[in-house]
Amino acid sequence: MVLIYVANKRIGEVSELASRLQAEEKQFGYRNPKLFEKPEKCDAVYIHGNYPAVAKAYEGMILEGKKTSSDFTVKEVAEKAAGMTPEELAAFTKGDERAGVKKLLDG
Repeated sequence: MVLIYVANKRIGEVSELASRLQAEEKQFGYRNPKLFEKPEKCDAVYIHGNYPAVAKAYEGMILEGKKTSSDFTVKEVAEKAAGMTPEELAAFTKGDERAGVKKLLDG
């Protein structure tokens, strides 16, 4: 069983992962990281967003996925942007509507 920790309003952002797990015939379940109290028994965990308590509880069991700018603060996005080409930055920030990120894209 793979647990996918994702906030309710961002569940659509992990649909690609869920499709991949389903194709591999792996069982998975969604959990809201904002309601996290204690770790559950599972084979692996994917955390969508920045939830240090969840990450610490499942240390060594976390699946790494493709991260987008919405998984980081605007400051962290700005730091990462320094080492990216304009094309890489556009792909990384696709769909991120935060004003600070838009300002980075506008230069």
